[in-house]
Amino acid sequence: MDTDKQQYFLKVAHALEGCQSVELTIKLYLSTAYALAEKLIAGRMTFKMPIDDLDSKSLDRLIELFKTVNANAALLTDLRKFKDQRNMVAHQAISKCIYPDGTFDYTTAGELETILSSSQIESERLVLAIHEEYNKIAVRLYFDPVC
Repeated sequence: MDTDKQQYFLKVAHALEGCQSVELTIKLYLSTAYALAEKLIAGRMTFKMPIDDLDSKSLDRLIELFKTVNANAALLTDLRKFKDQRNMVAHQAISKCIYPDGTFDYTTAGELETILSSSQIESERLVLAIHEEYNKIAVRLYFDPVC
């Protein structure tokens, strides 16, 4: 495999790593939010959120769950935009660059590198933004007394 092709696949891998980090951070937020809800409800009513199946949720579904426990409208808008970018990276970044005969399309790869780079930068920004939201609820979960 030539160096340019290897470099492109490496850029795809880094962009996918960022996408996975966003998903993982949303899952962390959701599991903490559900734990906080359980703590606050504490026997007042039944509350059963199946957080064990978060691993099988798509990014779209994770965002829908996130909006039920977080009111940061700007972050939700950014996550929805990122979902489309993530889907392109995950489902098309490689397939768009491979011709039916198996050869590599360097022109398309060059065009997609901008998207890969911006996806990686955006994922880092989103992870930090979700962590800021997480910190707001985690402190309540771990340090507030039960009402």
